[in-house]
Amino acid sequence: MSSKTIVNDNNTASIVIIGIGSPSCFGEEDGTISITASGSGSYMYSIDGTDFVSTSSFSNLSEGTYTVVVE
Repeated sequence: MSSKTIVNDNNTASIVIIGIGSPSCFGEEDGTISITASGSGSYMYSIDGTDFVSTSSFSNLSEGTYTVVVE
């Protein structure tokens, strides 16, 4: 897994992916992503752009590419 820092286009929040844990072995689903968003308001988080949750940590992830979206 790779990490990116993203700033949204209306400058209301800065999003930093601060923790990425790769799966322990090929085929395992024990990877993690932790996100921190700063700015005003509360946020919802997604790693696929479709399903949003209020928690900023995702676990039980397999190897792959994830698109982090914060609203």
